[in-house]
Amino acid sequence: APLPGLRLIILDEEQDETYSQQEGLLFDVRKAAKIRAEEEKAVLVLGSAAPTVEAFHAARKGRFLVDLGREPDKAKALLLDFRRGSGLIDPRLKRGIQDRLEKREQVILFFNRRGYASHLICGRCAHVPRCDRCDQSLAYHKKEGKLVCHACRRSVPAVVNCPRCGSRLTVRPSAGVEAVAEELKTSFPASRVEVFAADEASRKEKRDALLSGFERKEIDILVGTQFLARQTGVPPVTLVGVLHPEMVLHLADFRSGQKAFLLISSAFRFVREGEASQVYVQTSAPDHYSIREAARRDYLGFFEEEIKLRRLLDYPPFSFLAEVFFSGENTRRVAAAARTVAARVKDSGKEIQVLGPSVASMARKRGLFRVQLNLKARRPETLSGVLAPALEGIRLKKSVLLFP
Repeated sequence: APLPGLRLIILDEEQDETYSQQEGLLFDVRKAAKIRAEEEKAVLVLGSAAPTVEAFHAARKGRFLVDLGREPDKAKALLLDFRRGSGLIDPRLKRGIQDRLEKREQVILFFNRRGYASHLICGRCAHVPRCDRCDQSLAYHKKEGKLVCHACRRSVPAVVNCPRCGSRLTVRPSAGVEAVAEELKTSFPASRVEVFAADEASRKEKRDALLSGFERKEIDILVGTQFLARQTGVPPVTLVGVLHPEMVLHLADFRSGQKAFLLISSAFRFVREGEASQVYVQTSAPDHYSIREAARRDYLGFFEEEIKLRRLLDYPPFSFLAEVFFSGENTRRVAAAARTVAARVKDSGKEIQVLGPSVASMARKRGLFRVQLNLKARRPETLSGVLAPALEGIRLKKSVLLFP
């Protein structure tokens, strides 16, 4: 932005993942803002009620943390232990919804799994329909009658019978946001239920229509994924439910605890202020510190637990991490390139821990085979100084993600 005499940059909601882009052109707005502020000799202010662990640790260590105090709690949070639950929605949450509907109040539920089910499975031979271009199961979108790959967006008509043995394909146990909406319609047949997710509200006109309909109280229950949590201008309600935030904890990501905490924390933004308002957190992991402290709205409690784990495992902010992805059509060539880079890093004589190479968590994406190499060092200069020469001459498609 051509702003002469730039002296102040304010980056609010610093924890928001949408500040980083990990597809196509890789960048992080937070890093760009820091570089711009340094070049312009400007002040950079990061604002957040639940900062990333790296940002909060750096602020504490550098003594540039300004604590504006805690906002008054808008609502109480109730943890619903669902370890032995059946169905999709806890009976206690259903009773809470019924109470709100009888008072002509609206409800918002968050469930971060798109479609009707994350996959279909054959009850006889356990076959799961998968994308032929990506190493990923096809999600079932019942409303559209399609099987969709959420990695490359390819879709095919949904099939009822297993292509391998002919038996019927079933949903269990991978229900998605559409299935939650279907159960709500069955439990509350007089209520108007709508889904707000990236598939149902991909077009701006559809998003605007859903949000304006909710604002006019033409929708009683709005069920959404994180796509809804990122919207602004959503009218606050007296009951918000978060279903199974522990799913995030299963991700192969050292930030999974932080992501679970933020998933629950974001729900409080949609609650109307007042003692009658309530947030329900339905989970199979009520004892996990990220979920427990999020329900208490205790960021410091979460941070102290998370920072202990990061220190023990030597993850950022106690180290700097680079994830290097190699991709191509030829499996042997991709694997050989990753091994070459790993050997160059080891031979550099620098203090860098080399993890891998290994097959990426999604082995194929958009028809390309993927291999991942992780590098860990104490200083970012160590990584950047070795990466460029190590990658020299590697003509495969590759991408590098740096943390923090």
